[in-house]
This record gives sequence, structure tokens and C-alpha cells, in this order.
Amino acid sequence: MNQIQIIGAIMLATSKTVIDVAIENGYSKHTFYRVIKNESPSAAVRILISDIIKKPVNEIWPDKIKEQS
Repeated sequence: MNQIQIIGAIMLATSKTVIDVAIENGYSKHTFYRVIKNESPSAAVRILISDIIKKPVNEIWPDKIKEQS
């Protein structure tokens, strides 16, 4: 899935913005968006998003995380 699809799926599943979902779950919007854009490997946030949109983590983020320089 691309980041627009993930954001849309979160909003469709919750009727809330990604920011609202992040804050309600104790995360910053920046943390959520970095995971959505595949810039952060946070397993906890990936699992949370996976549970929210009811798709397996490997279907949402099939590619490996970009290596940090």
C-alpha cells in the first residue's frame, strides 16, 4: 500500500484523522507519519495500524525499510 492508501484506510476504519488516532494511542503525529511513509521500523505502530485497518503488516509494508546512512 502507498501512504495515501494507508491514511485513507485509517480514516475509513476510524472516522478520525491520523493525528487523532496517533494521539489517542499515545504517539505523536510525526511517529505515525514516519511509519506510514516507511521511514521508521516501529513494530508497535505498524501492528497498531495493521489492527486498525485489518490487513497484515507485510501487506501494508511489503518492502524492507530503507537503510539509514
